[in-house]
Amino acid sequence: MERYYNEHGQHLPSKVNLIGYAKRLMAELGATTRFHDIDEGQIKKFIGAMRSSTWGTRTKKPYGPRTINAHLNHFRTVALYLQRRAKVPDNIPWGKLKLGEPKPSRPIIETEHQVRDMLGKLDPDLRALALFSLALGQRQANSYLLEKGPRPGCRAWLELDGAVPQAIFMRKSKTPGGEPHPVPLSPAILKLLEPLMGDHATRVFTYRCRRTFHERDPETGELTKRIEGERYPMTKTVLRDRWMEYRKASGNLGLNWHRLRASAMVRLFRQTRDLGQVMKISGHRDAETAMGYLRNTTDLPAVRATLEADPLLLTLVSDQGKTSGKTQLRHSHPSESLNVPAPFLQERPESHSKIG
Repeated sequence: MERYYNEHGQHLPSKVNLIGYAKRLMAELGATTRFHDIDEGQIKKFIGAMRSSTWGTRTKKPYGPRTINAHLNHFRTVALYLQRRAKVPDNIPWGKLKLGEPKPSRPIIETEHQVRDMLGKLDPDLRALALFSLALGQRQANSYLLEKGPRPGCRAWLELDGAVPQAIFMRKSKTPGGEPHPVPLSPAILKLLEPLMGDHATRVFTYRCRRTFHERDPETGELTKRIEGERYPMTKTVLRDRWMEYRKASGNLGLNWHRLRASAMVRLFRQTRDLGQVMKISGHRDAETAMGYLRNTTDLPAVRATLEADPLLLTLVSDQGKTSGKTQLRHSHPSESLNVPAPFLQERPESHSKIG
């Protein structure tokens, strides 16, 4: 495990997950056990130990088949790596050991009624963020960590001074820190973001604290006091908790945040029937991975493949604006307003308003 991580695993985007998998595997199998000494019986013992253990501090929940299989997949990856590099034989029947997984629920948001219902039940601080994710189909971290400008180590930022306003997202890659992926911003997106620009010095999406408490700062790790009523940069914990409130209120527990990414890709593919264009927005480089998000399109009539426009979000953006008095996004012509085009995202980059 240690050799795999030092030579290869530490350079992967999923290195945090790999550390967790390795710790559990080594705790059960022994940190000093050599790989060629591990047999099928020991793997079965590890599976049994995980099935009888729980996770969580407040609510003790058992590990599910999917989590256990993820550990086995990691172990198998290490085995293949050692086979190639150190010629270590692998005699473990991985296919027989994997557990059966229940078919996951993969709902998507595809109608205006669904979006309005979501916005009506969603915490106000999450509405603009949810629309942004539903429009551009970016990963969760690349959405809520969006910053007004570039700085070392940031995941996503806006560039509004060029001829074409755009957002830069760091997509997953074996390159340390990821690879930059630019996405042009339509006037509708700019109008959505405009009221948020004065809420924080550097971050776009923020939340209003409901009660005074202390938490660890995600960047510095220091214990920080959050005061009721004040605004702070959106965090993964706040986003998770408030999104779960909506999932419970709507009775749609299968709708995790990542399904907004899938919903955006399905909608854009139905409009364009061009997988390449969808991948340019979502940031996927592998067509097979991108097609995995589009499995929900197969059960629709062919006539729905050619939507004339995307009215889903046009009528919703103006309703989500905050009160006046916020920092405004400057345009080359001050008298020019941010009119929402139709369709929402399918405007050519050259037709975007210039930012002065």
